[in-house]
Amino acid sequence: SRAIEELGVIIRVVQTAAKAFPDTVLPQSRALLEQHHHGELKAVTLENRRRIQVQEREAQEMVRTANMRLSVAEAQKVTAQRKLREAEEEKVMAEDAKLDAQNRAQNFLELYETLQGTKERLEAEKSQLQNDQAGWWKTRELMEKDQLQLKKEKEELEK
Repeated sequence: SRAIEELGVIIRVVQTAAKAFPDTVLPQSRALLEQHHHGELKAVTLENRRRIQVQEREAQEMVRTANMRLSVAEAQKVTAQRKLREAEEEKVMAEDAKLDAQNRAQNFLELYETLQGTKERLEAEKSQLQNDQAGWWKTRELMEKDQLQLKKEKEELEK
């Protein structure tokens, strides 16, 4: 790049001499100008190659970063899917446990109602038996009273 700048300075000096000596200096001036032009093209080409290499490295770094992010996202997706599966399994287990608890509660309620009905029936039977027993006691008392009466009457008759 510095050599190209120096060549450009020399060409500017030679161009004024080329006008004065068109047969000898002008062809050399043109050759220098062409060399300068080729040098500038090479410098631009080299600079463009360097820029392209930098851009390629940046692009590779961006791709590497994107791949890392993609890997992280895929791992997070797998983890999220596993957690979702586990949550769904837990939900199914909870629903099963809920249904089991509801069935047990229903069975308990039915058993309670059956026992309540049996209790009421037994209490009614007990009440009836107590009434019957009270009636038998009265009948027994009456019979004992009648027996005593008969015994007294018999004793009086025997006297």
